[in-house]
Amino acid sequence: MTESVILNSPILIALYSVALVISLTGIFWRKAWAFLPVLSAVIVVCASAVAVILGAALFEIVTVVLFFLAINLLHAGKGNK
Repeated sequence: MTESVILNSPILIALYSVALVISLTGIFWRKAWAFLPVLSAVIVVCASAVAVILGAALFEIVTVVLFFLAINLLHAGKGNK
């Protein structure tokens, strides 16, 4: 089993953490800033591109992207009440 590129790269951990904080902020304060989940998605895509350049395996990238997709889809499924 190989080592994780994402867990061994501080820049990727920082980018994914910032994207998570922005996404959760957009979920809890959805009336204030509607663009925050979109900004979070852009950061995740950019961080995933950096991970590909650094040589991350596909399953690592897909795991993180599916995590962010699940967070945003579960929030979208609740509706904006």
